[in-house]
This record gives sequence, C-alpha cells and structure tokens, in this order.
Amino acid sequence: IILVAKDQLTYNLAQRIRCQNEPFFYPIFYPGSSEDPLVNDANKLAELAHKRKLVLFIGAGVSLGSGLPLWGGLLNTLAKNVNIDTSHSHWSTLDYLNKAELIQKRMDQKNLELGPTIASMMTSNF
Repeated sequence: IILVAKDQLTYNLAQRIRCQNEPFFYPIFYPGSSEDPLVNDANKLAELAHKRKLVLFIGAGVSLGSGLPLWGGLLNTLAKNVNIDTSHSHWSTLDYLNKAELIQKRMDQKNLELGPTIASMMTSNF
C-alpha cells in the first residue's frame, strides 16, 4: 500500500496511526512456502521497513497525486526559471536528458545550484 499525503499534517497523522498499529502491519504474511523466494524477499523487506531502514524508489506518476510535477513539468519549470524559452520549437524536439543538460549549463552560468533550486520548488505550488 502506498499513501501519498498532500500536506505535512496529513502525513504526520498517517504516520502516527501507522506507528500505533505497527503490530498489525508486522510481520507481513504471504501465503506460500517459507522456501519460496518471494516469501523470503517479502520478509526481508518487512524487516527492513520495521527497522526503518527501507527507502522506496517508485516510478513516474506517483508524485502527481501529491501535487508535484511529472518530470517534463519539472524540466519546463526549471527551464523557465533560467530564461529558456520552452515555447520554442527546438525545446520540444529535445529529450529529457538533453533538456536537463541544457538547464544545468544555464544554471552553471548563473551560479545556481540544481539541488537547492529543486528543493525550494518542492515546497511551493506548481
């Protein structure tokens, strides 16, 4: 189950409820043999989650429900922030990697750092 919260208060509440009910969530039971590799993998993941040592990497689109942009939207916003004309026909012919490289070069010229710029954008509305 993946839960995406739109704001910090909702996230905090969900975490509190989850922690209060942790015995219910752990261990994870999977109907299968203990010799089944899926059972072993699931148990390892459950143990890591229980120890708070699990980081999830999830695919494109998950951030959309939380109000964050998709990759293309993030690139367009970053480009506009460094005065790249995203309405120009050349921009639409570039793939994401080339767009990101162009943005990075422009940010370097302006002595801007990518990480802090994106972090500040994540706390604002798109």
